[in-house]
Amino acid sequence: MSLRLHFFLAAAVLAAPPYEAAASGFAQDPSARTAGRAGAGFAVADAPSAFALNPAAAGFLKYRQLELGGRATVPFVGFEGESPYPGAGGKESLSHTPAVAPAVYYSHSLSDRLVFGLGVGEPFAFDYRWAEPEAFTGRFLSQRSSLHSLSLMPLFAYKLADRMALGVSFDVRRTTFRLDRHVAGIQPFTQLAIDAAALSTGSTNTTKLSGAVGLLAKPSDAFSIGLSYRHKVQASFEGDATLARIPSGNAQVDARFNLLYPGVLAYAAQINLPARAGAGLAYDWNEWLLVADVEWTDWSSFGAGPVAFEGRQDLSADLTGAWRDVFSLRLGAEREVNEAWRVRGGYAFAESPVARDSISPFAPELRRHVVAFGATWSFGAWRLDLANTLALHPARTTAGTSMLRFDGRYGGMQNTFSVSIGCQY
Repeated sequence: MSLRLHFFLAAAVLAAPPYEAAASGFAQDPSARTAGRAGAGFAVADAPSAFALNPAAAGFLKYRQLELGGRATVPFVGFEGESPYPGAGGKESLSHTPAVAPAVYYSHSLSDRLVFGLGVGEPFAFDYRWAEPEAFTGRFLSQRSSLHSLSLMPLFAYKLADRMALGVSFDVRRTTFRLDRHVAGIQPFTQLAIDAAALSTGSTNTTKLSGAVGLLAKPSDAFSIGLSYRHKVQASFEGDATLARIPSGNAQVDARFNLLYPGVLAYAAQINLPARAGAGLAYDWNEWLLVADVEWTDWSSFGAGPVAFEGRQDLSADLTGAWRDVFSLRLGAEREVNEAWRVRGGYAFAESPVARDSISPFAPELRRHVVAFGATWSFGAWRLDLANTLALHPARTTAGTSMLRFDGRYGGMQNTFSVSIGCQY
């Protein structure tokens, strides 16, 4: 592989879209209660976290309610190399390091019809670290990639009628991006690619404003319909990437690489977090609650943005990721066992939004089948929610089509445990 190709790979990885999640792409469930239904809840108003899916849900919440929670996601995704590069037979995997995210939601009835809400959560997040990063065959693409998109959501919901509410929320989104990888250089005496420098963008962040709107109607005591739209967020990053030289053991080679790879290099990148629109149905039947959601995610507008390295045109690239819009389906059920306990479960399916030739160690985006279960224990004005979701990823191969010249088969699963505690007062 030529030195120019490795420079192209560096820019391509910085421009590639990130990954994670229990829903379509790397979108996240807002709470343990929602996670226990495999993410279904556009037509449900049973807790403050419900307005993270549909702002109108706050219109049906009474008094003052507070909900605190968090989740931990552990990936078990593996990679097996294929020809022509890195070659058949090699098996590697992501590190099983948990990615942890907190969440806080609050609602306050200002009148019989007007409700104020405030939420803090991570609707998009990932932190993927490849095991044995110094020896990983994809280390020139990614050793660690992370994105944390923390959202502050003030909202108002208003009851247009006794059985219908409209909600509008702002979305103050602080997004943090990081990439660690090795840079390859050509050893002039052997013409082989070697590890020349360790690149890290550091944790660069930006804050943007977006918003969401939702409608929730209850034609009867048992039946609910919910609609919601959340606008996209365009996050632009500027920062200094560090290039730490990796000694080759040859003084002449090291002197050459010292000139090629300065210690600090300014860069700019853009990551577009997609818009989402969803519709849901909910039906109360005796002790049962049945829910079904369909969500559309605007992954085609997500893709890669331009990445530019100051003063280094050879490192700059304008790469468009081959992503497509996808629909995800979620089905969930709850049963009231007694006054203290509710149990729930769910199933979700989402097609991979990324084209085969765009799968990479930075974005191993795969089809997902999600199986979830959870429970709620109520005691007085308090409740405790627990949930576990298992996302199964059928194996997918680049089959010699990788635009980054890194072919292989990806597959596995990831497990997410969620917990929240709430009260009404």
